[in-house]
Amino acid sequence: MSIIGFTTDMRILTILMILSCSPPKEVEKLPIECYEDTIIKQETGRITYYAYSCNRCRLTGSGDVFDHNGFTIAYYDPSVSKRLYYGKYALVTNMTTGQSLTVKINDSGMFREGKYASKNIIFDATPEVFKRLGFTTKQGIGDNVMIQIYGEVQHSYIAR
Repeated sequence: MSIIGFTTDMRILTILMILSCSPPKEVEKLPIECYEDTIIKQETGRITYYAYSCNRCRLTGSGDVFDHNGFTIAYYDPSVSKRLYYGKYALVTNMTTGQSLTVKINDSGMFREGKYASKNIIFDATPEVFKRLGFTTKQGIGDNVMIQIYGEVQHSYIAR
């Protein structure tokens, strides 16, 4: 029998998947050489945060369970595939205060298109990342933030 489009097996599998996830671990700041010494993208702009009414109840674009307390961001470059930066690590820095944090990119956002395109928003962060960079969720938008994405570009994912 199906309730709201899910079979019993699908609901049980989803619940087991969410419950079996280990608690989030803080991503340590790694030396540059750990990132293959290559900055593949660097930008400065504004950031927002995103959260859902229930924590750990949705999957990100890369398939990770979204966690409000995770050290992850949603990054989207409209000139390439949405999945190009999944799994990459980035150093994000509040240029005003100097606070910085290493995060993992595990989602993409649509904040560069439509009504948000003129706001110069470069990525969405979890509430934890937003706070660690020195912003309050009451602000909603953080200004003067730089992102440096490290690693190798996987050319097979570049949109043509």
